[in-house]
Amino acid sequence: MFKTHYDTMRPGPTPERVLSIARMLAKQPMTTQEIARRCELRENISQISEGIRLSVSTAEELGLIQKKDG
Repeated sequence: MFKTHYDTMRPGPTPERVLSIARMLAKQPMTTQEIARRCELRENISQISEGIRLSVSTAEELGLIQKKDG
C-alpha cells in the first residue's frame, strides 16, 4: 500500500496525501477530477496522475472515503 520511492518526492500514496484527501472530502463531496485539480501543481489536467488515483484508492481501501454513484 505505502511503498518507498527512490526519490524523496514520493509520487504514490503517502499517509499524508491519503489523509489530506480524506479530510478534503469530509468537507464536501468531489469528483476524482476535482480532487486532482486541487492536488496537482498544474492548472489544466487532462489526465489524472497515477499518484492521485492511487491515493484515492488507498483512502477507499482504508475506509476513510466512499465513492458514491452519480
